[in-house]
Amino acid sequence: MPAFAAKNPTTVLRDAVKKTETQKTAHAQLKINISGAASPTNPDTNFTQTGVFDLKKPNGVWKVDNGTDPYNVRLVNGVYYFGYIGLPATQPWVRSPVTEYSQYFGIQDGIGDGTTILESLNLLNATTGTVKKLGSTKVRDISTTEYRATVDIEKFFKNRDYFSDTAKAQMRQFFGEKFPLLVWIDSKGRARRIAYQVDLSKQSNSVLGAAGKVTLSLEFWDFGTKLNVTAPPQDQTMTFDQYQNLGGNSQPNQQPVEKPIPA
Repeated sequence: MPAFAAKNPTTVLRDAVKKTETQKTAHAQLKINISGAASPTNPDTNFTQTGVFDLKKPNGVWKVDNGTDPYNVRLVNGVYYFGYIGLPATQPWVRSPVTEYSQYFGIQDGIGDGTTILESLNLLNATTGTVKKLGSTKVRDISTTEYRATVDIEKFFKNRDYFSDTAKAQMRQFFGEKFPLLVWIDSKGRARRIAYQVDLSKQSNSVLGAAGKVTLSLEFWDFGTKLNVTAPPQDQTMTFDQYQNLGGNSQPNQQPVEKPIPA
């Protein structure tokens, strides 16, 4: 039995944040499903983000599959680089700081801005009430212990002054005051999977403006894997404003994915 198994489950989850972050890097996969919220003819939306991430800083390289054509994203010191349809061959990347990207999509800083992987770990520090141990299961062939907890959104905001008041208000609308969280912890006390679901029909003034459910699942593996990510040369990039002036429609470029990433 792992040493952490005898600890209070709340302590196990909070210790898991540091134990996971100290691995520095990992492969990660974020899966998001939006059901019953898009339209009667297309009720489900699926989004998968798979790549290698820095577990403490906004750096990473990943592939996005949105159900159409996969595309590449680089995140370098808080700046995104995307490839989109219609870009000239001499400028195959659109660059955008995290906060600027959020604003273009009508989302305030701190929500869906590419730091979801980092912030999902921090949910483990914001639990309230009893954390329950549910049993043992395997995640990607690794033995884990599953826990169920409840996140208090106000605890999550504590010591996060970088969230604007507008972002906090949107997150309160989206998540509600509290929401359930499932966490799978390995024998070394590291988070292997984090999952939660939000029922939009129970939230007021939903960010998505519709009923339905949003399910998010995040997995980590290959801790300590090498992360190779650099910003493209500046002259090979354009800003979002320049892209919009080209008539950009935020569709992924059909260029080949840079590097196969294990799923």
